[in-house]
Order: sequence, then C-alpha cells, then structure tokens
Amino acid sequence: MKAVIVYIFLFLSFTASAQLFSLSGRIINSEDGEGISDVLIRLENTGHSSLTDSSGYFELKNIKPGKHKIFISSIGYKKIYAEINILNRDIKRDFVLYADVLAIDSVLIKSKKDNTFGITRLKDVEGTAIYAGKKSEVIVLKDITANTATNNSRQIYSKIAGLNIFESDGAGIQLGIGGRGLNPQRVTNFNTRQNGYDMSADALGYPESYYSPPAEAIDSSLAGW
Repeated sequence: MKAVIVYIFLFLSFTASAQLFSLSGRIINSEDGEGISDVLIRLENTGHSSLTDSSGYFELKNIKPGKHKIFISSIGYKKIYAEINILNRDIKRDFVLYADVLAIDSVLIKSKKDNTFGITRLKDVEGTAIYAGKKSEVIVLKDITANTATNNSRQIYSKIAGLNIFESDGAGIQLGIGGRGLNPQRVTNFNTRQNGYDMSADALGYPESYYSPPAEAIDSSLAGW
C-alpha cells in the first residue's frame, strides 16, 4: 500500500513539473496610467522576451515553473528588475514605469563665430578705420585649403569675387592681385599694409616691392576697397 502511494505522489509531481505557464500583464506610465508601447520584457536566462503592444500589453508563454528574474526596459524610463515565482498557474501582473528624468542647472554655451569656408567680413569699425558701406573680405588662413608654403595667391584669394590674380613667379615672392579689372601686377592699385603699416615707402607705386610676407606666418588677410 505504501509503494502505491509513493508511486502516485511521484507521478503527480512529474506531471506538475512538466506543465508550462504564461506571464502576462500591462506596462503603464506612472504619470497618467496609460499603457506604454514597445517596452522590452525579458526573463533572464530563459530566452523568453517580448515587446508591449500599443496598449502596453505583453504576454510570455511556455514558462517553466520556478523563480524567474524579470527585466523591463524602455527608453526614457527607469529600468525594473523583479522576481516572479511561477508555481502551478498562469501569472497576470502589471508593472509601473517611472520617467527617468534628471534635472540640471542651466548651461551657458559660448562659441566663436564660425568663419564659413575661411572667409568673413570686416566690422563697420576696426580700430581707427571705418569700413561701413565698403566691400571688405577677411581671409582666415588656418581655415582655407591653400599652399601657404609657396604663397599661392591663386588659392588664397580664389573665393574673393572681383579680384584678378597675376602670378609672375613660381616661388610666390611677388604678390600680384588687382580688383575690378585694374592692373594686378605687383598690387599696383592697392595700398598693401602689414599690421597696419605700409609695406613700402612708395605706397602707390609698387606697394610690395620690398617683399611679400610668407603666408605661413599670416593669421588673416584683409581686403577692402
């Protein structure tokens, strides 16, 4: 008689352990109680996972009995780690997600004015000079693509409209630019200065007859007429 009882008990235990159950429920927002869609629900170390539908509903099927760790995650909400104990029936349980919001102090961002393509404009007043109402260009050498080692004026001044470029030598010793159709030879029709001072004694004859400063040593080049 005892053997029969033991046999029946073992058979019932085996039958219960072979059963599979389900876990279902809704994922809702803590603020308004509405369902949250596309929330990931995963049972750790089981391979069971699911995403909530548009109403926040989810269902995981064919789960073996026992204790399981559940992981719930969604962008913009705090993650949930919980433990579910499935014994001999399906489990229905809702979970509440709280917004993952971090309040910070105000941030002040400072930035230099961007020199688009290496060219900008002179201010209306630069030091003691007034450029308001005049055509002016500022070339920022570090922001342009040019061969500054050879003073390649064709590349350095290529983006300034109205300039004529004259290359009289291949070494870039003599600068030759002219504006609005004027003679570009040796910048004859320009008053050429370095750091605000004339580069030669004869400002209107051959303004750069003494030398041309190497473009590698120039921070910016100003052109105004």
